[in-house]
Amino acid sequence: DRGFEIRRMRLVLSGNAVSTDLKYFIQWETNSTTGNLFLLDAWARYRLAGNLNLQVGQFKDTVHQEQRMADEFLLTERSLINALIGGGNIDRVQGAMLMYDDGQHLQMNLAAHDGYNSKNTDFTDSGGGTAFVGVTDLNFGFSARANYFFTGTPRQYDDFTAIGNTQNLLVIGAGANWSQGGDSDVVFHTVDAQWENAAGLGLYGALYAMWRDIGDDAAIPSGNYYDYGAQIQAGYLVVRRCEVFGRYEYIALDDGALAAGAEDTLHELTVGTNYYYHGHNAKLTLDLSWLPNGSPASIGGLGIVAGDEDQLILRLQAQLFL
Repeated sequence: DRGFEIRRMRLVLSGNAVSTDLKYFIQWETNSTTGNLFLLDAWARYRLAGNLNLQVGQFKDTVHQEQRMADEFLLTERSLINALIGGGNIDRVQGAMLMYDDGQHLQMNLAAHDGYNSKNTDFTDSGGGTAFVGVTDLNFGFSARANYFFTGTPRQYDDFTAIGNTQNLLVIGAGANWSQGGDSDVVFHTVDAQWENAAGLGLYGALYAMWRDIGDDAAIPSGNYYDYGAQIQAGYLVVRRCEVFGRYEYIALDDGALAAGAEDTLHELTVGTNYYYHGHNAKLTLDLSWLPNGSPASIGGLGIVAGDEDQLILRLQAQLFL
């Protein structure tokens, strides 16, 4: 298959209300297949005291570093491992989150919410979750994330490229999300590390895992399942505006939760290049991905279709922020 796609078209309203202590952020997105407008984010954040903030509303869960980023990816899109057992499932939640930042080394977030992927749901215990995970109609959830900066700034940590760096960056982070729905529970958890220097080199690695206790009321067979995997990637600025990159992912899925005969060991290898006209505000990305064992699920945003056959995916993307 081949063709063109408007992957993301978004409208954002953000700023301060009443005082600089109160911030708001509202974001809508158009559906890439229907063009319909839907709500992504709607939150308010208030500085309680010093380094402590309280955020309430609908917001992106911060458990996974790759999912936390907006559109400042190294490749055209996020990874397959993130989509299957990481933040791609969690996405956005509705709830409240305490946010601590000491301004030097430590960042911590702690959230209580309606469960993973509970965006655009009401107060009843219906909706949310994903069919692939098998925990749906969420009742509640809790999330936590901590980052420790050995060196570098939060702004450097907002993307995976070393472009514009004037100092090194080294951050180690960990996060988890526990969500409960019906008779089932799921715990997403991750540990990651990111390093960049001032000479154009950026490295990132992450371990992903997902534990599930599936009850009798779920669409997949009841039982305990554990899925895990790892991701490594690197980018290097060969000249001031041009960057080459590569990424490898390994995913081990628990075959008890898959359809009979489905492949449970997955790999994704991607190489490509970025050309930055004006940082992430205007850039061109070309990449080529190879999935030797295919994928158990179709992920339209990544250009991946379900099947055990190997897949080659060539993507060219232009990105523009106004």
